[in-house]
Amino acid sequence: MSSQDVPAYSYQPLARSTSIRILVLKPSLSFEDPLEAKLMHADRSIDDEPTSDKEMRNIFSDLRYEAVSYCWGKADFTHTLICDGKWLGITANVNSMLRHLRKPSKPRHLWVDALCLNQTDMQEKAVQVQLMGDIYKQAHKVQIWLGENDEDDYILEVYGLLKALAVTSNAVFLTQRREEMRNLFKKAMEPAFDRFVARPWFSRKWILQEVYHGKSITIRCGRTKIPWFWVRDGICAIEEIMRRVGGSFLTSHTKTMRHIWGLQKLSSQPSSIMDLLYEFSGTECSDQRDRLYALFNMAIDMSVEDISVYDSVICAYGSSRVNKKIYFPVNYSNHWVDVYTDFARACLSPGRELNFLQHMVMFG
Repeated sequence: MSSQDVPAYSYQPLARSTSIRILVLKPSLSFEDPLEAKLMHADRSIDDEPTSDKEMRNIFSDLRYEAVSYCWGKADFTHTLICDGKWLGITANVNSMLRHLRKPSKPRHLWVDALCLNQTDMQEKAVQVQLMGDIYKQAHKVQIWLGENDEDDYILEVYGLLKALAVTSNAVFLTQRREEMRNLFKKAMEPAFDRFVARPWFSRKWILQEVYHGKSITIRCGRTKIPWFWVRDGICAIEEIMRRVGGSFLTSHTKTMRHIWGLQKLSSQPSSIMDLLYEFSGTECSDQRDRLYALFNMAIDMSVEDISVYDSVICAYGSSRVNKKIYFPVNYSNHWVDVYTDFARACLSPGRELNFLQHMVMFG
């Protein structure tokens, strides 16, 4: 069925600020069959208050959906998804991702930002971006999609190496065998590992909160998959070796490995927005405003609601008492220069001036 045979899909507005869309991907026995799905509305707030949409609330209370973490790639909508009987343009990467995630006999409930957000509605997008931390928290699982793979990528071997490093994560033991490790990478695995870590997903800023808030995370590359914690712990083991002994192997991806290590550290040491901006300054995003927005749901001192909350902010310089959380709602209507300017003003609230100036010095 071509897009000329059916009308274009038109998004229906979400009922309230706590509503989200869930993509119900229809099953197929054949990988090549056309992609078909429907978009259902669900409300994240589960309560007993009377509402005409209570049935929708009950659906969400029993719904188990999987959130997908991936890289958009080029915004060329060269493929088609049949959604509720109408066509919806999707990118080549999303097309491949959905085909690999599609089940043979049962529908799959997914949250995919490219499809579950009306990307042309800036007001809706601003509201939904503020919910993304909770969307990934409430997901039953998170699926990471790295893209396709071929034989030259040696993905299974890379997975095996990372799992072995994660299991043998004793840094002292690995350091003692540093020459063996260096030779292993140089002779066999360094090119394959280079290609693996060089995949765009690892440098994407939005993946930080998606992994930070996610649970039961699986990383997929083509038809191969492995639990995320093996990849995370294996990369952290490599980062620890490099911290202890230095050396020249894998230095081209030091920044990426440091970001993974920083994510692991956040699980036990929450950070302020200024510390997050510094720690993950090397990550990338296509919209300059997202350099801020992609980190808001990870910061302990940010609020999208205008409330005064006393909090202890932990930063690189110790713990200091501040008056309240930084109030800064997401707004995609403003130019990125105005967003940055307004954010700087918000950070200069009483009690935050010294921390702000310290970070200005660190950033240069």
